[in-house]
Amino acid sequence: MEENTTEPVDNQMQKARKAILEIIAANGGVMSMGEAHDFCEGNFGVGHRRFSDLMEYCVGKEYFTYDRDDNLITLSENGRNAL
Repeated sequence: MEENTTEPVDNQMQKARKAILEIIAANGGVMSMGEAHDFCEGNFGVGHRRFSDLMEYCVGKEYFTYDRDDNLITLSENGRNAL
């Protein structure tokens, strides 16, 4: 994933960013990318492109890491602090 550190500008994306960090934390700090996508789409209407932008932002800010082999995102200390 490319690093994108541009803050999500609209309120919906900011809420989605906060919620995805919270749900990953509640899930023991690990979640599959598919589960994260479904959560954002179902709860915030964040489609594929906007979800990708959100994930790039979170990885760029080091809120979590993404393991391509396992397709898992893991919450980092920065992510916990952003809650």
